[in-house]
Amino acid sequence: MRVNYGFHEMDEALAFIVELLPVLLPIFLIGTVIVIVALVNLIKKPLPFQHKVPWLIVILVINLLGPIIYLTVGSRILDNKVANQEEDRQ
Repeated sequence: MRVNYGFHEMDEALAFIVELLPVLLPIFLIGTVIVIVALVNLIKKPLPFQHKVPWLIVILVINLLGPIIYLTVGSRILDNKVANQEEDRQ
């Protein structure tokens, strides 16, 4: 069993990573933008923090799918809660 890598293996690994960067970098940037948009949308909702916590966990824990789930489903659910709270006040 070989414990340490030689320079040749490290060069190959580095070359492989550099080859993947053009593919991985846009995916990472798009994922980051989607997470930021979802978090800003969630923070702007005029609801108590207790209603936001489950969606905050979904956005942050379920990496790329969490923000997409929140933006497609969760935002509508929270909008309905806001509308119900406004109706109750009147």
